[in-house]
Order: sequence, then C-alpha cells, then structure tokens
Amino acid sequence: MSDIETTPSTTATNANPPFELDIVINNVVCSFSVRCHLKLREIALHGSNVEYRRENGMVTMRLRRPYTTASIWSSGRITCTGAISEAQAKVAARRYARSLAKLGFPVRFQHFRIVNVLGTCSMPWPIRIVNFSERHRESACYEPELHPGVTFKMQEPKATLKIFSTGSITVTAASVSAVETAVQRLYPLVHEFRTRPLNEILDDGKMKPKLPNLLKRPMPSHAMAGNAISKLMPTPVDMSMPMPLSLPVAPPMRIPMLNVMPGLKREQPTPPPKSAPSENICGNARRRAAECWASKLQKKRPRFNDAGAMAILNANNLARQNQLLRKAPNKPDVKSTALGGELESSATDDEKKHS
Repeated sequence: MSDIETTPSTTATNANPPFELDIVINNVVCSFSVRCHLKLREIALHGSNVEYRRENGMVTMRLRRPYTTASIWSSGRITCTGAISEAQAKVAARRYARSLAKLGFPVRFQHFRIVNVLGTCSMPWPIRIVNFSERHRESACYEPELHPGVTFKMQEPKATLKIFSTGSITVTAASVSAVETAVQRLYPLVHEFRTRPLNEILDDGKMKPKLPNLLKRPMPSHAMAGNAISKLMPTPVDMSMPMPLSLPVAPPMRIPMLNVMPGLKREQPTPPPKSAPSENICGNARRRAAECWASKLQKKRPRFNDAGAMAILNANNLARQNQLLRKAPNKPDVKSTALGGELESSATDDEKKHS
C-alpha cells in the first residue's frame, strides 16, 4: 500500500479547518406608499385586526402569516415590522396593500424599500471589551453605567454594532448584505482582543511556568566587586551553541465562513376549533347576561316621565295580582263580608224601632 503524500497546504488546512459563524436575522423593517389618502376611521370600523391610535394619528394592523405589524398613516405611508427576511417583508407589504384595496381605497403599491435590518451573531470566544474600546476610541463608545456593551459605529458599510463581553454581537444595518459585510470587517478587529484559552497561550510560548521563590542570601563584598567588574566586561559568545533561526510566530487567524439564516418564525397561534352547540361558552355567557339585564330592568325604579318603564311596572303588577288570585281562588272577599254584616245590623235596628 502506498503512503498518502501530505503537502504543507493540506496539513495547514487539516490543522485549522474553517468554521462557520451563523448570523441570525431577527427583524426586517420596510416602508412603502399606497399613493392615496386613507381614512383612518373607516379602516378602524371596517378593517380586521386593526387598532386605532387617535393620539398618534395612525392605525395599527396585524397579519397572522407572516406575523408582522404595520403602522398606517392617513397620508398613505405605511411601515411594516416583524419580518425575518427581505422576501417575507415584501410579501407582508403586498398583503397590507391588498387589505386596504378590499376596503375600497384606490391603492397603488409603490416606493417599497428596506429601511432597517437587525441581526445577531455569537463569536466562539469572549471579548475584552475594555481594551477594545481603548484601542478604537474614534469609533467605539463604552459606558458601563448606561449599557453593558460597546457601541461600535462602522462607516463602510454604515452599521451600528453592539459588542458584549460574552462574544455576542448585535448588528443594525440597512440590508442583509450590509449586516454580513459588517460582521466580516469586525471579525479581525475583535480577534485581537479575544480571551484565549490557557493551552493555546502555552503553545505560543508567551507564558512561562513560574519558578518557586528562592531566599536571596547576602553576597560578600569581594563577590559584589567581582560581579560589578564582570558586568562591565563584554560577555564572550559561545559559537558551539545553536542560534535560533526565527522567533516563535503566533498561528494565523482563521477567517470564518459566514452563514446568514432567518430567525425563528413568529406566527400567531391558530384559534381553537369550534365546539358543539351544547358546549358553546360564549352563547351561554351572552344568554346569562341578557337574563341579568332583564331582571335589573324589572327591578328598576320607574320614572314618571318614562312611558316604557311605567308600562313594564303596570304589567308586572297585573301579573302579580293574577298569581295571587290563582293561589287562593275560594277565599271570600274581606270587604264584601264586612259590608254584608253592616247591612244586616242596620235592618234589625229598623225592625226594633217599628215594633
């Protein structure tokens, strides 16, 4: 069997294989115009999944899929947030325009653009953010009393990055490609201030094992004089010892392979299936509420100028009298019996007088 020949390039690639750095897109903000005046009150009355914010002068509309939120102004300008990719943001914007067109507005979908993209990534090692902010004072700002991370503003591409000591980085740029370019340009800057593991530092020879502390004994006077003379004399060079050809060099920096991926899909949960009529909770609640209000109206004290309340009161009194009569139909009337007794007593008195 023949041995496989190994070249320096193959050994280097095997020793330092490229690693992937995932960039997660969490939010994409877009804006567009419908080129017509929008009546916010009509949208709030006839639209679905809307909320009218009169103090802000706008209407908030939401979609289930993709799960996004749109801010609608009367001028026809609309801003959409919550998407996790540029394609999803455009689909959501077109669905909002179609919803407004169904309400009767002459909608024209124009001036669509991506305004802002928020992405996050995590470096494979912690970062010394204090030293990083001191080195890049013109672009970095670190205020630990206000924010735990370093705010780094990049000019090309124009992006704002939040760098944390754990290695987590938050990038805000104008597009997904700008987010990827910003991470590529930031990586060599933070690589210098990474917290390296102990075995890697020992391999580079930058850390030497500490020797035990030995007690220093006082040197005699003649030894001190001889030591002073020997310091003034040049030390001879021993040519038999091998001279080092070059100083130890740190291993080269590995450039990561960036992998841009959308964040978790944010979708509103689907509503539960409709239950049977016997288990209709909403219907039972409405029926109980109607019965409660009916009983309250019956017990309500009537007003003299309210004909409806007086009619209800009269009907209730008549129904109550009918119930009393049904309960005791054979009971003699008290007034009639009293009147009959008076008539009989008066007749007997007249007969006595005539006799």
